[in-house]
Amino acid sequence: MLFRSYLERRAVHDGLTIAIPGRSWFIEPMLGNRNAQYDPLKLAYVGSTGAMNSLMWVNSNSTIRSIQDVKSAQEPVIFGALGAGTQTAIIGAILAESGFPIKLVSGYPGSSRLLIALQQGEVQAVYLTEDSFLLNKDLIENKRVRPILQSRAMQPGVPLLSDHIPSAKRSVLELATAGESIGMMIVAPSGTPFDRLDKIGRAHV
Repeated sequence: MLFRSYLERRAVHDGLTIAIPGRSWFIEPMLGNRNAQYDPLKLAYVGSTGAMNSLMWVNSNSTIRSIQDVKSAQEPVIFGALGAGTQTAIIGAILAESGFPIKLVSGYPGSSRLLIALQQGEVQAVYLTEDSFLLNKDLIENKRVRPILQSRAMQPGVPLLSDHIPSAKRSVLELATAGESIGMMIVAPSGTPFDRLDKIGRAHV
C-alpha cells in the first residue's frame, strides 16, 4: 500500500515513474483496509495487461478432484490465501459463507509461497490466476495441480465460480472478480501530462 504514498509524495509527475500495484488494490479502500489510504480515482492510468482468469487449484494427488468433493467434505478444506483484502482470500470467504466447508488461512507473503504450501499439503486449495505459475509452469504442464473452478469461461470443462454462489452473494462476487476484466493496471502519479501517458500507453501496446 506504500505505492500510493510514493507516487503522490515522492515521485516526480513527469511520466518516468509508473507502478503495477496488483489485482485487488482498487477495491481495498472500499473494503475498509486501514492500510489502503488512497483514492484509486485520483491516479493517472496508462493501461493494463489485459483480461485474465483466476481458478481454484488443488493438488492432483489430493482426494479432492472437483468442486463437489469440496462441498461434500467431512472435514474443513484448508484454503490458502494472500492478504485478507486480496481476491485470493475474498473468494475463499465467499465460498465459506455460501456453505462450503472451508477454513480460510490468509497471510501468505506471495503466490510462490502459496504454491509451495499447496504442493506440500499445508493447504488443500488456492485461488490464483494462471500467470501466478510463471515461475512454476511445471505444476500445470505436468498436471501436478488441478483446476476445479474458474472465474471466467476460459478453461473447457471447468465449472464457473458464479454457478456455485447464491444469487444474494453475487454482487459481492462481481466486485471481488472485477479485476478479471481489467487485468493488472499500470498507473502513474496524478497530474502526469497526458501526452506522456499516451506515449507510455503506446509503448506498452
